[in-house]
Amino acid sequence: MMFLQPGLLWALPFALAPLVIYFLMRYRSLRVAWGANYVLERALARLQKKVYLEQILLIVLRTLAALAIVLAFARPVSRQKSAATANAGVHHVLVVDRSASMQAGEPGNTRWDRAQEVLSRYVASWGRGERWSLCVVGEKPVWQVDGETHLDPARTKAILNGVKPGEGMVSWARTLPLIRDKLSGPGVELVLISDDQAIAWEGVEKPGVAGVGALSGYWVNTARADYENSAVLQARFGSSLGVAGQPCRIYIEVRHYGSEPVEGLPLEVLRDGAFYARELVSLLPGQSRTLSFDVIFDEPGSHYATVRLGKDMLGSDNMAYAGIDIRPAVKVVLLRDPGRSGKFDSAWPLLELSARALRGEAGKSRVSRDSQGPSMGAGPIMPQLKEGELRDGYLAGADVVVLDGGRTLTPELGGMLRDYVSSGGALILAPDGATDIQSWNRILAEKRLLPAPLIRCRTERLAGDRFQTLTRSDWPLSAMRIFETDEEGDIGHVRFYSWCEFGKPNTGAQVVKTFADRTPFLVRQDDRPGAVLLLAGGLSGGAGNLMAREFCLPYLMRLLTDAASGAVLPRVVVNGEAANLFFRPPPDFKGAAFQLDAGLPVGLTPSRVKAGMIATAPVPAGVWGLGAFLVLRERGVNRVWVGVQGEREDSDLRPLNQDGKKRIKLPCPLVEVNDWPQLEEQLKAVRIGGEYHHWVILALLACLVGEMVLERRFI
Repeated sequence: MMFLQPGLLWALPFALAPLVIYFLMRYRSLRVAWGANYVLERALARLQKKVYLEQILLIVLRTLAALAIVLAFARPVSRQKSAATANAGVHHVLVVDRSASMQAGEPGNTRWDRAQEVLSRYVASWGRGERWSLCVVGEKPVWQVDGETHLDPARTKAILNGVKPGEGMVSWARTLPLIRDKLSGPGVELVLISDDQAIAWEGVEKPGVAGVGALSGYWVNTARADYENSAVLQARFGSSLGVAGQPCRIYIEVRHYGSEPVEGLPLEVLRDGAFYARELVSLLPGQSRTLSFDVIFDEPGSHYATVRLGKDMLGSDNMAYAGIDIRPAVKVVLLRDPGRSGKFDSAWPLLELSARALRGEAGKSRVSRDSQGPSMGAGPIMPQLKEGELRDGYLAGADVVVLDGGRTLTPELGGMLRDYVSSGGALILAPDGATDIQSWNRILAEKRLLPAPLIRCRTERLAGDRFQTLTRSDWPLSAMRIFETDEEGDIGHVRFYSWCEFGKPNTGAQVVKTFADRTPFLVRQDDRPGAVLLLAGGLSGGAGNLMAREFCLPYLMRLLTDAASGAVLPRVVVNGEAANLFFRPPPDFKGAAFQLDAGLPVGLTPSRVKAGMIATAPVPAGVWGLGAFLVLRERGVNRVWVGVQGEREDSDLRPLNQDGKKRIKLPCPLVEVNDWPQLEEQLKAVRIGGEYHHWVILALLACLVGEMVLERRFI
């Protein structure tokens, strides 16, 4: 027996009021002597027992009437409605959604905060000795508690407080069938805590999900009315490698999932954790936009950029990281035959002209030809190497090697280039009209250095009517993507009067850019580390009007930077895959480790490759954040930053509509509630069972009628 309003039971002592009044009035009786008094005394003596019983009965009826009034307001009810439940006890089954969408809301009032409040109050309502189970659902269900007896409330709350929201997405269509077996048996009370995210509930109405049996179930829907969420889908630098003092472009994709437009959404870029740039973004419902920022890093080394959104519903998808390596210089070696010294014979005049232009911008117009050679951008172009000067070690210091189209190719040179690429170098093949196609196809293909076979090289009259052009669209996510806009000049104005036609790319090679007529312009083959780029347009001055265009210098700089990034394994990885680091171990090398999102470092066992080592670190699925490779040395630690990203599946907070909720078929009928007061009312209706309120009212009426009848006896 229990009461719905137990706070009113404090009034029960007032039920004794009739008895107290009776005894108080008894001693206040007035005696008056008169002549016929003895007659009354004899009559009362004869009726004394009967009158006394009637008085006692009247007091009892009045006391019971007062007691019934108090109980009627307190509403007495039975403890359990179900006999089966009463015999077997209650088995509380908690199924908690820990997906990223549960973090939506204002800090301190998120969906997860409201879920924790419901859990705390729900546990407090349990009786000691009842059983309970806890299933935490992220990408898959995990039973953290399975049929444990509830004896220590503090321990139970500690287990629940240890559950934290994750970053993945839950699919109830896959999850509910996996937990059906746990919901069988008498006395099961299922409480499912989740929001009403439509994509999470897709497919639950499919047949075969329902059919567990009779049990009480409740869906605590912690969602609120605000579903206008935006997310950072990805952030990547155009190239994994940059040059100190030169702009490195980062591309950011954002999307709005809400049903209403959003205006003035702040998007910020941080450089190595410090604020760098900010832009306000406006998005339509369902719209995705790609924005770009130029970030300049002044110091060589490993760096990272942070992209974050503000003023948004869900904070877990508002941040992304991207790592990048910054070099003090990009060193380039051009391989050409000594006889190709004319102004339009090789790529040397174009590279030398660019080096002079860049030195002029830096305030140094003189180009030296000493052991360092003329410079290109922030770093030197090494002097041309003639065939007789080639020997082991000459290519080791180069970031990029350009093989000129007219270079005489020998097996010895092919072997050296193979060793160079295998050690992490980048090779640019620039065939032109003077290229010996047969020897290139034979030697380079044998050394696995030719991304696509050469068919023929076409040479048209310079400034004639026949030429090839490029388009501003369809640039890959690389350093060259900047030419999608005309900020560096319209690259569609370049005309190639000499170009090479390729065959089908080899397995593993990719056509990353085509001419306007959709024939290949740039084919890339990544060796991880190392890369080979096959350029159809060539780099000689006679290949077209590139040398005379305003975008010649930016084009060359970004082409060389993008090629040099082949020695740098990606600094942005997708969660669920592996992050890799290629490095040349220092003399005091002691080991390597990987640290993800400020967690504990995990030791790695690097494998040796040609000219270095490769360390591989698995990245868990459903994790986003900033990772770092740690190269341990006796004198310190070299840290290489890696951004971990992935598809943001849980960013769409749009809710189920009423029709969608009606179609849902669950293991048992679920009563939807939004907070603890609503859940408490529903639990009382099942746990408490039948009410005795109406019987108390009838008892009160019976007492009042009995009292009235007895009082009429004295009239």
